[in-house]
Amino acid sequence: MFNVLVVEDDSSVRSLTASFLRYHGYTVIEAGNGIEAEQLWEQFRDIDLLYTDMVMPEGVTGLELARKLRMKKSGLPVVISSGYSQESLNNAVKVGANITYLPKPCRPIVMAKTIRNLLDHCSSPIC
Repeated sequence: MFNVLVVEDDSSVRSLTASFLRYHGYTVIEAGNGIEAEQLWEQFRDIDLLYTDMVMPEGVTGLELARKLRMKKSGLPVVISSGYSQESLNNAVKVGANITYLPKPCRPIVMAKTIRNLLDHCSSPIC
């Protein structure tokens, strides 16, 4: 079973995302912002994937959070979700290196396939 840290400031979006992932067999840890996510990381160090909103309150963006957590766990797969177009985020979000961009809204099947593909790809020790 894989552990997914879901970071989203909109509680209804976070709840829906977490419920969907739990339905598909993932263990989900939920955070409302980057600071809370960093605190939860210290409690649950066995997180397999970060699913985060790009723009959040409290001064820590999804990309900054991903960078911080990857310093603690190299190769951590990351899904960054945003209502902004990928073109507007191109300088910040470099797709590849186990970082995937998903636009909001996202069809649940796309989310499920994206997460599964990242976890399958990153199951090797060299990820």
